[in-house]
Amino acid sequence: MADRECYGYPFVDHQRLPVSQNLRDELDSLAHSYDSAVDWEDPAGEWLWSQAELYRFNTAVRATVARLREELPSGWRVTDHFEPLQLRSASSD
Repeated sequence: MADRECYGYPFVDHQRLPVSQNLRDELDSLAHSYDSAVDWEDPAGEWLWSQAELYRFNTAVRATVARLREELPSGWRVTDHFEPLQLRSASSD
């Protein structure tokens, strides 16, 4: 319940979802990729990725969410709150 109170949604252990191992691995990869984009010295600062890398990540997330919807059995609901990552500053590469 703490997750719902803190973030507005419950934590889901994707390793326990009734989907293919391939999709679970893809979810792991996206999480690791996201972590590599964050400047952990200044998490609210600029992303460590270029605009092209952000675009590739955003595209991968959308494709993975679509796969998740396809693979989950009926009765499961996917609520998508993803906001595409974009450069935070006015500069571009």
